[in-house]
Amino acid sequence: LAAVAGCGGSGGGDPLPPVVSDPPAAINPKSLTPAQPGELAAYFRTRLSSANAVPRSEALGAPSAPAADTPRFSGTTVQESGVDEDDLLKTDGRMLYSLVPEISPSAGTARQRLLIHRRETNGSLSALANPSLPRDRWYTGLYLAGSISRLVVIGSNDPWAGPLPVSPPADLPTTLPIDRPTSLPFAPVTQPSIALTMFDISSSESPSSLASVSIDGWLVASRQIGQRLYLVSQWSPALPTAIGSGDPKERQAALDQLRSIDLLPRISIGNSGPQPLVTEAECLLQTSNASPETVLTTITVIDLSSPSLARKSRCLAGGTEAIYLTTESLYLATTRHAYRRDAGGIVYPVQTSTDVHKFALDANGVDYRGSGNVPGHLGWESEKKSYRMSEQGTDLRVLTFTGETGWIMPAVMSVANAPTPLPVARREGPASPATLSILREDPRDRSLQPIGILPNARRPAAIGLPDEQVLAVRFAGSRAYVVTFRRTDPLYILDLSDPTDPRTVGELKAPGYSDFLFPIGDDLLLGVGKDADANGMVGGVKVALFDVADPARMRELDTRLIGQRGSSSALDFSRHGINLLTEGNQTRIALPMRIHETPSGSPGWFEPTRQGLMRFEVDAAARRLRDKPMLFETDLKPGSRPSLTAFDDIGSARSVQIAQQVYYLTGDRLTGADW
Repeated sequence: LAAVAGCGGSGGGDPLPPVVSDPPAAINPKSLTPAQPGELAAYFRTRLSSANAVPRSEALGAPSAPAADTPRFSGTTVQESGVDEDDLLKTDGRMLYSLVPEISPSAGTARQRLLIHRRETNGSLSALANPSLPRDRWYTGLYLAGSISRLVVIGSNDPWAGPLPVSPPADLPTTLPIDRPTSLPFAPVTQPSIALTMFDISSSESPSSLASVSIDGWLVASRQIGQRLYLVSQWSPALPTAIGSGDPKERQAALDQLRSIDLLPRISIGNSGPQPLVTEAECLLQTSNASPETVLTTITVIDLSSPSLARKSRCLAGGTEAIYLTTESLYLATTRHAYRRDAGGIVYPVQTSTDVHKFALDANGVDYRGSGNVPGHLGWESEKKSYRMSEQGTDLRVLTFTGETGWIMPAVMSVANAPTPLPVARREGPASPATLSILREDPRDRSLQPIGILPNARRPAAIGLPDEQVLAVRFAGSRAYVVTFRRTDPLYILDLSDPTDPRTVGELKAPGYSDFLFPIGDDLLLGVGKDADANGMVGGVKVALFDVADPARMRELDTRLIGQRGSSSALDFSRHGINLLTEGNQTRIALPMRIHETPSGSPGWFEPTRQGLMRFEVDAAARRLRDKPMLFETDLKPGSRPSLTAFDDIGSARSVQIAQQVYYLTGDRLTGADW
C-alpha cells in the first residue's frame, strides 16, 4: 500500500487514479456500478425527496503461530486464520497489551488506559507503562502489529456508542439492536467519528504516540491482515435543516443544492485538516436496492507500516449489516429492504433478502468482483452475523434465517428465563427456519450466482423445526454445523463437498442449545451455550463435546452444566470471550463466567454467587471433556459484593494462554497463574 499513498484524498504524493474496473459485457441488476459525476447527489435526492427516508440499521469473530524464539501462545479467537480481529487483550507471546477502564474518583467519569506487561521467563508479569487515552473517545479494541512495533487502539466519539460498558445494562436484552437517530433530516449535536490512536511499541518501557486518526461516521467492523488494517464504516452526512422542512418548495430548493462532495466522509490524520476519505469516482451504486436508507458505506485499507499511513478507500451507497474477510476476499452483506421496530421488536418485511457484495484484496486495496442475493437475513445478533458466511475456494456459503418467526434469545437478563421466547420478527416464507445458499462468482456479469441451495425440491427436509431460531453456525472445510432451538437443541451437519448438491447428513437432538461452535480436529466439536428444560426454560451455562466423525452417528460425548438460571459466560457478550490453545491431542479452553447459584426470593430465580475463569480440557485421543477448578475467583454472595466493581464486567473479561500459564483480564486488572 505504500505505492498508493495519497489515494482517495489522503495526501502525501501525487494522487493515483481510482481503481475502477471496466464494466462487464452483461448487466447484472444486483451488481454495483461506478458512480458518474453527480450521480451520488442524485441518489441522495431520490431518497430524501420522500418522507420515507429512514434511520440507518444497526451495524453490526485461533491460536496464533509463535515465532521461533517465542513460546506457543493463543491470541484472540477469530473466525478465519490469518485475519485478526480487534479485542481488549493482545499478546505476541512476550508482551501483553490490555485496554481497561479507569475511574476518576473526583469527577466520577469513565476514562481508559492501556496496561502493558512483559511476561518473564518464569511466567510472571512485570507491569510496564499504563498510558491514559484521550478523554473524548471511547475505545473498544486493540490491534497489534508486532513485526513493525505498532499498537492500534480503535474506538469512537459516537454520542450513542459510549462511554458504555461492553455488555448492556441488566435490564436490556443482549441481542436487541439499539436504534440510533440518523443525521437525516436533522443532524445530532455531535457527528459520530471513528478514532484510531497508534503507538510505537519498539520501546516497551516507554511507548510513544505516533498518530491519531479521525474518520467521519461509525464503525461497522474492522480486521487486520499482516500490516494492513481494514475498516468498514458508514456515514450519514449532516444536511441543511431545510431538507426537513414541511414547505415542499423550501425542501426541494435544499435538495437541488446538494453536491456530491458535501456528502462524502472525511479523514483527519494528526494535526492536519480534514480531507475527503473517498472520491465520488471511487463510489459504487446499486440502483435496484430498495432500502430508503441515506448512508454511505466505505471500505478503507490502511498500511500501518507507512509513515504517512498510506490508504485506499472504496465507497458503496447504502448501508451494510455485516462483513466477512478471508486473506483473499472481503464480503459486505446488506439487507435490501429496511426493517423496522414495533412493540414486539424487529420486524423484517415479507420480501426480506440479503445482498452480498464481493471484493478481492489486492496490492491496490480492494477490487469489486460481483454481487448476489440470498433469501432471508443474517439474524439479529451482531456478534454472530459474520459466522453465517464462509468462503471455500471461489464459492461463498451463506446460512440465512428464512423462518416465519424469530425471537430474542438473551443470555443473562430476566427475559432469558421466560418459558416462552419473545417474538420479534414475522415474515412469510418457507417452512425451514434456515436456508443455505452457495454462490459462485461469474466475471461475465459481475454476479455471484447461486449454484446450490438447501432445502430444495430434491432435498426438501427443513434445517430446523417450525418456529425455531438459528442460534449457531460454523463452517469447517466441506461441512457446516447449524444449531436451531426452541425447546431442544437440534444440531445439524451439512455436507458441502459437492457445492451444487449440499445435503443434510446428520442430526442430533439434545437439551439446551449452543450459541457458538468450535471444531477441534476433524471429528470433535465443542459447543458453548445454555441448558434448558423440556419446555425451553433456559438454565445455566452448558459446555458440550460432540463426536462428529460419523455424521450419521453423531453423539454428545460429554457435557458440563455450570450454575443455574441467569449464569453467563463472556461468550454471551462477545465472540472473543473464549480462548483455546491446542498442543498435540490436548486443547485447553479458558472461559470467563459469572455463576448464579444462590436461590432468590422468587421461585426459579437465582442470585450471582461467584465469578472467575473457568477452565476445560479436551483430550482428543480419549475423546473426553475435563473441567478444572475456577481461577481468579471473586465471591459475589451477599456481603462480599463490594469487592466487585462496576467495571468487573463479565462481558469484557478476556484471557490468553502462553506456554503453561493463563492470563486473565477483568475490570482494570491483568493477572496470571499456572494452568
